Amino acid sequence: MATGKLADLHRRAMECAERAVSARCAGDEREALRMLREAFHFERQAADLAFSGTAVEPTRSVLHRSAATFALDCGEPTVADHLARRGLEGCPPSEIADELRLIIRSIERRQKPLATEETALLDGLIRAMNELLGAVSADFSDPKSRELAWKAFLDLTHDRLWPSVASISRDWPYRQQLAIQLKLAAQKVFPPTLNHDKVDAFRFCAERLGTETVTRNDISECRRVWLSAGVDPLPAFSGVLTSGVAYK
Repeated sequence: MATGKLADLHRRAMECAERAVSARCAGDEREALRMLREAFHFERQAADLAFSGTAVEPTRSVLHRSAATFALDCGEPTVADHLARRGLEGCPPSEIADELRLIIRSIERRQKPLATEETALLDGLIRAMNELLGAVSADFSDPKSRELAWKAFLDLTHDRLWPSVASISRDWPYRQQLAIQLKLAAQKVFPPTLNHDKVDAFRFCAERLGTETVTRNDISECRRVWLSAGVDPLPAFSGVLTSGVAYK
């Protein structure tokens, strides 16, 4: 009976998660969050049942990993930390244990600011990128100047911004995902297609990337801005908005 109830709770959680993805892809962020909270509600019950019952591995730790990820998605880092640590009790498979530890480290990193030198590096790169975007925006009437400014922007994005963000955000999955989004968008834009909407989208994404804390909502909001500007960073990029991919 307990096994049947556990499976039913997990099934309902996954159905809600799928609806959340569909709502987010449709631009309905409020419905997506509501569905994520429903998914968290059911998956947490399943994890609690597995913890107090006779569920065996890997079921027990997988449910805790999933519930912890949903908790993070719903803005409940304390609950997520508790579930992840509880999931490490017993003998979870090494791969699942690594993912649970990554969730815990991610929460710990988010609760303390970047080191001073890291913050200075990121802020400097963001400022330089915004200056180049300003140059691109100012030179719409001059194709040659626009192309040169855009090339400088791409060099900065690919050669300096992305490696820097990647190196300081290994345990900051959302910041890293936002940097990936910006990089992919840059690869899909060419000087002849540049317009004010696209430049504004790059500036918006850069500003979000430079904030103290990057959240799941920042990723979703930036992708919405890209789509409004006629740029889809990557059709499959919506995968990072599904539960758990940040810790895959």
